[in-house]
Amino acid sequence: MQKDRMKYFTPLLPLIVLTACNGETANKEAPLDIDNVITINMTFDREIDMAVKEIAVVPNNVAPWAGSLFIIDDKDNLLRGDIDRGPFKAVAPNIKDLAPLARENAAGVLLTLTNSGSLNGFSEINDEGDYVDIAFIKTPENISAFCAVSALSKEQVFGQDDNGNVITLNVISPMKEGSIEAVKLNGLSASPSGCALAINETKTTAQDVPESALNIASLDANSLVFTTQDSLTRPRLFLQSGNEVTAIDITGGLTTDAPEQIDSFYVISNPLGGVLRDGALILADNKTGRLIYISLGFLKMRLNEAAPKQDVDN
Repeated sequence: MQKDRMKYFTPLLPLIVLTACNGETANKEAPLDIDNVITINMTFDREIDMAVKEIAVVPNNVAPWAGSLFIIDDKDNLLRGDIDRGPFKAVAPNIKDLAPLARENAAGVLLTLTNSGSLNGFSEINDEGDYVDIAFIKTPENISAFCAVSALSKEQVFGQDDNGNVITLNVISPMKEGSIEAVKLNGLSASPSGCALAINETKTTAQDVPESALNIASLDANSLVFTTQDSLTRPRLFLQSGNEVTAIDITGGLTTDAPEQIDSFYVISNPLGGVLRDGALILADNKTGRLIYISLGFLKMRLNEAAPKQDVDN
């Protein structure tokens, strides 16, 4: 989710938030002083035959197990597959970034950013998981990347422009003469290297991205998950919640080996059916050629178990 970068080797710069009240710049770096270390078992894995750079899911709100898993491979091809099994189909070449919508009782929609900087869209046309181009009649031309969000929207995605401004992208009538309307988001700004947004019912706020972060995602309105260079040789994620940083070491399952490295990951809180009914954390381990799945419900349970217990006065 960065402009012209190999995200596995170029650390993200800190996220910069411009305060609306006085215009001062807040530059906060999350220290990697670990408050807690937990281990979590992977739920299952899946073999793949391509190296993965980006992951996203277009959920199906009628039949959760029938959603679409998208990846961008190391040759910048956009590929689509079923959520947890089966082959992948080629959708489009020269794709740099991607952002899904969570539409209700409607065909799936995915927005993409090409290497040349144009915004495109793809819509689901049948039950076999085929997607075709959307004919947008109007799109902004200065979007450099999409932002990681804590919850998918029905008609909005978020990005940043060439100047680092955080932009709301409103997708209007995507299936017929659709357009994308771009609006600056409350004066928020981010470094050119990426942004993460926490979204809840009342507000949308930027989250501070640690300087050492590579891949990032918002776990919820209060927590940020990220990888560091260490994750390329050790399967470890980090969870930042407030000033606390928890390390998450990933182990194998009963019949499956642990990942050997984390090249990319994706968090989705929408239900995906079966053991992923509470959402999923999906990791790409390009060294062993696998996608690693972790139940988001199980991960949150383990985090709650490991959270420091506060003394309560009687």
